[in-house]
Amino acid sequence: MATVQWSCPKHGQDSLGFAFRCSHLASGSGVGFNLAPDPDEDEERPPALCDACEAERKRSGGFHTSRVCAACYDEIKAKRMR
Repeated sequence: MATVQWSCPKHGQDSLGFAFRCSHLASGSGVGFNLAPDPDEDEERPPALCDACEAERKRSGGFHTSRVCAACYDEIKAKRMR
């Protein structure tokens, strides 16, 4: 898989690339850390959702995420994993 350069305001140029997460995880307003269903086996950082977005995904069958640098994703995951 090719690495895409991603510029993060907090971490700068990140050669690890980027990942996707719901906005609640980044803002700190969401709790929990759920991986999107059926992630690609090659995907090191599958899309992540807070508990509320995961419940909505189960209800509606879809979800919305936005991009975050890989370092931010790892920090969010470490804070939110139970």
